[in-house]
Amino acid sequence: MNLLTRRVFLEKLFAFAAGNFIASAAALSARANDNAEPHISFPIAPRDRIAIASYPFRAYIESPGNRDRNPSLPGMDLIQFPAEVVKKFGIHNIEPHSRHFRSLDPAYLATFREELSKEEMGGNCRQYWLPKHSRAQSARVELGAESAADGRQSS
Repeated sequence: MNLLTRRVFLEKLFAFAAGNFIASAAALSARANDNAEPHISFPIAPRDRIAIASYPFRAYIESPGNRDRNPSLPGMDLIQFPAEVVKKFGIHNIEPHSRHFRSLDPAYLATFREELSKEEMGGNCRQYWLPKHSRAQSARVELGAESAADGRQSS
């Protein structure tokens, strides 16, 4: 009589699991080779590939959440930041920091979006960081930096 011992059972189980793992890895590898070319479209002009972050200008940005504001320097609201970036650097992409938003209210975000449109930024920020909570999530979608469907950042 051929008894199935615990040792034999575990050997067969691990052999089966290893075979499954190898087979699934081979299938994923085969699928990855089908799409050998990336499907990412980059801007052609070099200046269109970069964005100016608001964080290095934190001493100038006036907002309630900005702890690094230097009152001895001239200040500006984040809404004025896109115009300054275009005027001084000729760059049409910005990366505002979450603490530099005076508010996440829809009216403030609409004003910010209008300012982006005026400065030929397409009404869109290339990228920015906001904490993942409900008000910030709605602000991302409101500004168009993230699609509501998949939660991924747009460019």
